[in-house]
Parts: sequence; structure tokens; C-alpha cells
Amino acid sequence: MWLAIFGYTAVAVLMFFGTLTHFLCIRFLHREFPEGGARASGAICASDGTYASNGTHTSDGRGFSCDTPDGCWIRGEILVPERLAGVAVVLTDLQDEGLVGWLLAKGIAVIRYSGRGCAGSGRKSTWGIREARDLRLIYTTAVNREPDACRTIGTVGRKTGAVAALLHACIDDRVRFVVAVSPYADLRELLKKHLRDRGFPPFPMLQLAGLFCRWTRGVSPAKAAPAAEIRARGGLMKLPVLLAAEKHSGIPVQESARIAEALKGPVHTEILSGPLDRPERDSTERDQFRQWILDTAAQSAGSE
Repeated sequence: MWLAIFGYTAVAVLMFFGTLTHFLCIRFLHREFPEGGARASGAICASDGTYASNGTHTSDGRGFSCDTPDGCWIRGEILVPERLAGVAVVLTDLQDEGLVGWLLAKGIAVIRYSGRGCAGSGRKSTWGIREARDLRLIYTTAVNREPDACRTIGTVGRKTGAVAALLHACIDDRVRFVVAVSPYADLRELLKKHLRDRGFPPFPMLQLAGLFCRWTRGVSPAKAAPAAEIRARGGLMKLPVLLAAEKHSGIPVQESARIAEALKGPVHTEILSGPLDRPERDSTERDQFRQWILDTAAQSAGSE
């Protein structure tokens, strides 16, 4: 009888903490890092899994598709300007058609794609972990197809895309610059802070969240830790990096500062007054951000 009581009690406790974990951790991840990040880079993920641009450009667009080793189907396009500067930017998840047109007008090629979490991809988002390996495949595709346009190539990303860009820079020497908007230094620590701010202890909900994520996505949030990964490699000494922290974005500004400490290279940090993806963005700050991208790319191209 006592064994049965113990068993029922254990199940009840597990269900209680499991429910709390869902509402406090899993919903937080879904809210701050929604699926379909590639939609924000200008791609429309149709229900049939096709890829289409949601804007028009005078540049020559070349479509591509590739499959990752774990079965994710990536579709995208390489936008090549009429006047080549030999610099290319991979956009991971910034929804700004104006940015694309602005880069093309400056002679910078743009690679944008629909990846994990997008309809038809076959895989869910992994908070930048497997997206980093996806970027390596996208770089290979872009450099092989458009070598003249991609002599210098870098990545611009926001939140999950920023983390993917930083993790990718740790494993791919072809990366020449990174613009990371509101990256997090350690997703596990971010979850801990989220729980403590609401008066809950991290244990055991953090562990349950890790188990749930490994079961549903094959990875643990603990692996989304670019600061530790960069630190383990002794920093990214020669890589120009722009870290732009957005106020009121759900990611504390201090996260960018933690990453800057780990980089040890030519890092430039800025603080934006609000999220870049809001339509009411101040045009002056938006234009300034675009210029930062150009300056970071130019710094890299000039050092080669």
C-alpha cells in the first residue's frame, strides 16, 4: 500500500512540475524564439514547402535548395547585384525587405533562405545549435555557385539567427564578419533567470525542459551557449563582429556584453532603443544599423 501511495505521489509531483515547466519554460522558448525564423529574412514558407521572395529587385536571383544530414530541407536564393563588390551577406532571420534592397544597391550580394521551423523544412528550430551547421552548408552552396560575388562572406542574424551566426563562426574559417542582433550568451542561463524572476527555483523544471527539448527537437537548450563555445576556442581574434543589443526585445542587453567579453577580437557593440522588427522603428536608427553592417563588412574586406 505504501509503495502505491509513493508511486501515485511521485506521478502527481512529476505532473505538477511538468505542467509548470510547460507554462514557464517551453512557452517562453516558443514566445521569444518562434518557428519560421526564415520567414523573417524575406522568405515566404508556403504550405506546399515552396520558396518565394516577398519583394521585387532588379538584381539577378538564383534559387537553391539543399538537404542537411538530419533531413532538413533548406530553400533559398542568392541575390546578385548588377555591380559586384565581392561581398555577400547571409541573412538568417531579419525581416527587412528594405535592408535587402539597400545592400544590393551597395553592390553586396544577399543570400536568404527558409530553414528549420519553416513549413516544408521537416525540422523544428533548435535555437541556433543545428542552424550553425546549416549555415556551413549554405556557405558552401553560395561560394560554389557565385564565387565572384562571395569573395568575402559574412552573416547577419537576430536572436536565434545571431546565435547560429556566432556558433557557425566557431567552426567555419570562411566566415569573414558577423552582425549579431540580440544574441543570448547562454540559453540555459536565460531560462534560469526567467524562472527566478517569477519566483520559481530552476530545479527540477530546467532539467525537465531539457528532457522535453531533447525528445521533441533532438537537442538541449544547454548547447545554445555561444559565449562558452567562443571562449573554448580562445575567442574569435581576427573576426570583425558587431553586437547590437535591442532594448525591450526579451533578451537582456547584458547578454551581448557577455559575448563581447568572450570574443577578444575586433568587436563593436551598440544598443538599440527597441526591436528592429517593429514597423514603427525610427528611420534614423534603422539607417544607422544598415551602415553598421556595411562598415563591418568593409572592415573585413579591407583586412584581406
